[in-house]
Amino acid sequence: MLQVKETYTILISRPWWTYGAKMDVNEFGVAIGNVAVFTKEPYEEKGILGMDMARLALERTRSAKEVLKFLTNLIEDYGQGGNYSYEKKFKYHNSFIVADPREAWVLKTAGRYWIAKKVVDIYSISNALTIDGDWDLAHDDVMKHGVSKHRCSQDDFSFARCYSDKLYTWAAKGRERRSYTYRRLLEKRGELTPWDLMSILRAHSFEPYTPSKGSMMDICMRYGEVLRPSQTASSTIFVLCSWGYLALVTGASNPCISMYKPLVHGMSLLGGKCSNKYSEECYWWRFEELHGG
Repeated sequence: MLQVKETYTILISRPWWTYGAKMDVNEFGVAIGNVAVFTKEPYEEKGILGMDMARLALERTRSAKEVLKFLTNLIEDYGQGGNYSYEKKFKYHNSFIVADPREAWVLKTAGRYWIAKKVVDIYSISNALTIDGDWDLAHDDVMKHGVSKHRCSQDDFSFARCYSDKLYTWAAKGRERRSYTYRRLLEKRGELTPWDLMSILRAHSFEPYTPSKGSMMDICMRYGEVLRPSQTASSTIFVLCSWGYLALVTGASNPCISMYKPLVHGMSLLGGKCSNKYSEECYWWRFEELHGG
């Protein structure tokens, strides 16, 4: 089912060891962003990683609506699962935001259950379920399963309340980050520019910023051991137009001190092959060395 005679050209930003990617666009100007969400549904040992789903979708579809159908079929037929960390054990479910020059969709998942909402004007996602009862498409049994398995209210059903793992969602601070980015987008609704998006992606929860003051609520996040175990590894903005797209990519961690470089299909930013070991040939590692990473 997954093998096809022809695949489309893609530009992706991915962890060095994965097949799939977190931020992707194809030759038709269809873009996907993917983040982790934490739910009450079991995490499967075997399945398809969300990043792999994103790449498979863009290699095989020409519109956001086609991507949505492709992803939901994968989730229902094959399931999502596997380990998302190269060195540790880290499992989660997936949230996607999908856009083409004409429309955009948000897809939230919990195991094999999913819910989707068409974007009216603006939207943002982070490490939290955010769709309540105002969805446009959903798994046929998403409410029935939530009521019977998780004892959710049928009269006031909310996908986010019903399926969220409260502890991990709280620890990830996804709701706080999403609240900030959504508010900043609202402030510029109707007049957003790439420079506005860069400003949002470079933001911290405390200004003036120092690494010692950083937190999991930062949009531009720097690693801080136990209290801040995550880090922004790269940042990408896709400008989608009828004639194609333009990707603005840092290709480096910490957007607040990184430049967004324009990329189109056929271009490569990183240079030599990257891995979890320092290499002078790898742009990402050279930049880490420059800012004392």
